[in-house]
Amino acid sequence: MSFARRFLRIALRLKGQKAATEFLPEIRSPLDSELVPDEWIKIRPIPGPGMLRLVEQVVLATIVVRRRPSIMFEIGTYLGASSVLLAANCLPHARVYTLDLQPTKEGRATKFPQTAKSITVGSPRVGELFRNSPFSHKIVQLFGDSATYDFSPYFGRMDLVFVDGNHQYDNVKADSYNALKLMPPRGMIIWHDYETEYGPDVVRCLNELGLSLPLRRIRDTRFVTYTKGEVGW
Repeated sequence: MSFARRFLRIALRLKGQKAATEFLPEIRSPLDSELVPDEWIKIRPIPGPGMLRLVEQVVLATIVVRRRPSIMFEIGTYLGASSVLLAANCLPHARVYTLDLQPTKEGRATKFPQTAKSITVGSPRVGELFRNSPFSHKIVQLFGDSATYDFSPYFGRMDLVFVDGNHQYDNVKADSYNALKLMPPRGMIIWHDYETEYGPDVVRCLNELGLSLPLRRIRDTRFVTYTKGEVGW
């Protein structure tokens, strides 16, 4: 076991089950090296709660351009800003599957209600930012509660999984389990909101997962990544 993991295990034991300190090892952002020319990156800054920060948009777009995924899965559509970002920066034939709660009163029920700070779930505005975008043909909207959704048709197929759904601990745990099942022998998972203020349960869950998997947070972002079967971006 590496020193970093030994430290993480000891720190979690000392903190107990309420631990929500950002312990995961940090890696350099892909922006720290000239992997992708700036003119290749397509971003559309959209401020507001639940949105990626500008630097996070650029980092995520850079990863997509660099890795050239053919098929991606997003857990947590919300307005669809990150859906558009993924679709705008991927290959012409690529597809983005994105999952969120039904935008109806009945569809907003979820197995693990969120109790921390959060955006409104099951918004009637789900996916509105990609529906009329030039990249909408690349995006497939799926509806359901990610804690109970049947992901099995997509297992082992996703080159990139982006997890930004319900931030309640048990839901993050379920989403992470399914994200790992979605991965082929070589692929990447990116989690969002690894920060104690907005995502304490995300921090807690990923800290625990980091005891068994080499998770890394990306410098200057709230992203945590896991790369399977390869090294680097």
